Amino acid sequence: MPTAEPVERLLAELSPREKVGQLNQRLYGWQAVERAPRGGFRLTDLARAELDRWGGLGALYGVFRADAWSGRTWADGIRPEERAEVAALVQDEVARAGDHRIGVLLSEEAPHGHQALGGTLLPTNLAVAAGWDPDLLAEAATAVAAELAASGVHLALVSALDLLRDPRWGRAEECFGEDPLLAAELTRALVIGMQGADRGAVGRGGVAIVLKHLAAQGEAVGGRNGQSAVIGPRDLRELHLPAARAAVEAGALGFMAAYNDIDGVPCCANRDLLTGFLRDECGFDGIVMADGLAVDRLTAMTGDPAESAVAALEAGVDLSLWDESFALLEEAALADPRVAELVDAACRRVLTLKHRTGLLADNPAMVTAHDDFPALRHGSPARHDDSPAVGGGRERLSLAARTADGLSRRLARQSLVLLHNAGDLLPLEPRSLAKVVLAGPNARDVTALLGDYVPPLPPGSAGGLDLALRQALPDAELVCPQGVPTAADLS
Repeated sequence: MPTAEPVERLLAELSPREKVGQLNQRLYGWQAVERAPRGGFRLTDLARAELDRWGGLGALYGVFRADAWSGRTWADGIRPEERAEVAALVQDEVARAGDHRIGVLLSEEAPHGHQALGGTLLPTNLAVAAGWDPDLLAEAATAVAAELAASGVHLALVSALDLLRDPRWGRAEECFGEDPLLAAELTRALVIGMQGADRGAVGRGGVAIVLKHLAAQGEAVGGRNGQSAVIGPRDLRELHLPAARAAVEAGALGFMAAYNDIDGVPCCANRDLLTGFLRDECGFDGIVMADGLAVDRLTAMTGDPAESAVAALEAGVDLSLWDESFALLEEAALADPRVAELVDAACRRVLTLKHRTGLLADNPAMVTAHDDFPALRHGSPARHDDSPAVGGGRERLSLAARTADGLSRRLARQSLVLLHNAGDLLPLEPRSLAKVVLAGPNARDVTALLGDYVPPLPPGSAGGLDLALRQALPDAELVCPQGVPTAADLS
């Protein structure tokens, strides 16, 4: 679908402040929406101040995120059946905040399923890789993308690019292992699954993918997150970039620039990586998002927040995440025509993605936001609780969740790989087991075994390994000591 005309027309109409606003994603989404006293939801004062500042929003991160960090639980978070209503509210308010009725990109964490209340969890990447089944992963990714799309989400932030080079790294489970070929094939499957072949599902039941992290974050010195990757160009290209190249070939619409530096050059300020390799060499035409507060961290190098924003923009970053620095680009662009051109280039890429996802007001051919959110068509307030889009979103969400759950179970079964079975010991005969000892601090802990980016589970929805063993071995004695078992426990 041609995009140049409406995007270029908007670029000519937007003020410098509005353009910079399209490049910012400063808010924590869970702080942008609250329950209204008389029922339903409303924007918070914090969100309204941000809308007033920019005349709109570029992107909004984590409206539905639920975990210990966001503080959202089943007691106070946004439930699955409420997501479509909240998304409709946000789009309506953002569209009415400016003169151009541009919607906001809603981005959500989905490293292995949507990190939201009721979001279907897939096995972690490390487990999925053990199955060596790209087709099944693509099918599961399609179902997760359908969940996200039915919730009103546009961007899925998905772990895929990191290689596990140091087992001490705390984010090992986000990797597809240490093999670059396997990582590339599974990353390709994720892209095609979430976006469809040739990006055909974006805005039509799928979502745009933002792959993280670019690049070499798994090489962190000492296994510490965000530390330097001390590698040469050969290791970078042969180990860490094949997955990114495969993603571009599959049509990925987004990448996330990592926290770490590569031989002293921070990824968010690495023009050779983000522009030279990604855009010029691979032909990438989507957006680059900075990792959370990564642009602000550049101030330790530049000595000035505004210079940090310019450095990231020059390198190829289009959209910030929670940073204050990118908010300073308006003044920098007014003072320097070169920066103004860079702002235009980044804004053009963001608006092009919004056009593809149906968030521009003059794009009636798209079938998402304009049908779902009346304010994008008419510029008038919309009711969010009884609109057909909200009801249809709930139905689509329920169907997608059921599909994703079944595929997740298939992926989990495939991840169980028997490496050695001396003397045909396995499988064990249940009737021969009189006493079983289950030891370890996580024997009764469910979420500790599910990976990171896991939302609170519905009350009573899952039990620990102790409960599973009791159900599987009803006639055996199960001993589940706290901590390290004693000789008495094992006797």
